[in-house]
Amino acid sequence: MPVLMKDKYYNYDSLHDLASRVKAVFPSFQENDFVDHIMNETWDALELKARMRQITINLGKYLPADYKQALGIIDQVIAGYPSGYNDNALIYFPDFVEVYGQDECHWDLSMAAIERYTPLSTAEFAVRPFIIKQEARMMQQMAVWARHDNEHVRRLASEGCRPALPWGQALTSFKKDPSPVLPILEQLNTDPSLYVRKSVANHLNDISKTLLKKMESANYSDDGIATVSLEEFTNVDEAKAAVLEIEKLPEYSEHKLDLNEGTMILSVYNPKEDINGFVTRHPNRTACEIGRAHV
Repeated sequence: MPVLMKDKYYNYDSLHDLASRVKAVFPSFQENDFVDHIMNETWDALELKARMRQITINLGKYLPADYKQALGIIDQVIAGYPSGYNDNALIYFPDFVEVYGQDECHWDLSMAAIERYTPLSTAEFAVRPFIIKQEARMMQQMAVWARHDNEHVRRLASEGCRPALPWGQALTSFKKDPSPVLPILEQLNTDPSLYVRKSVANHLNDISKTLLKKMESANYSDDGIATVSLEEFTNVDEAKAAVLEIEKLPEYSEHKLDLNEGTMILSVYNPKEDINGFVTRHPNRTACEIGRAHV
């Protein structure tokens, strides 16, 4: 039977390894109590993210209450890993920032910590509460990160503000209006790192789902045609990419999508809404027209 990811990432050995690393830089750290409180009676039933959060909460309990001092200890722990090391299991480090660093007085410390920690383990989940609480301010920070030298930080600029990130808090405002994220995607769309470009592609796929909802709720004529505004897109290439994502879907293979790049208006032909076409193609067109006249 394959090992569950939650058991692979978070187990007795991995927790003791973390505890010993903390103890090495913070001698008063109660490593045995730390592990015992994490692996309590609830541990076996906890799923992956819940285990990660249990580790975070206990880091907060056993590290100094002073946030800046606690970050300093975490920084020293992280410095003990090899240069370039990256492990998703260590996501409790950026999660520590999410849980304990959202107060206004901690803003600068938290932004700097996220930037330092995401090359080790992604902060794509940790940034989302910051976006929800202070969207404009956080999106300015994401724009700065989109130009960072490190590919992990640049990827965070895209992945962290995806409207529908798997396992992450939904960013409902971006589902309704993705325009705040589009300048970041424009910056990263031709990034030299494939790792970053894949995030942009996934992000555009999320946005295409928003476009799908517009198409589904549009008012179609009897010829099966509707127009949908793509005014939220600031870049034609991004709009075209979102349309292309829809055209790849099998259930939309018979739709015809025509984007006017000048007006950013998408003309949509939906065969299921084409009443006139149905009547024309019907084998008993006369009866069909009579029936339609009585509707």
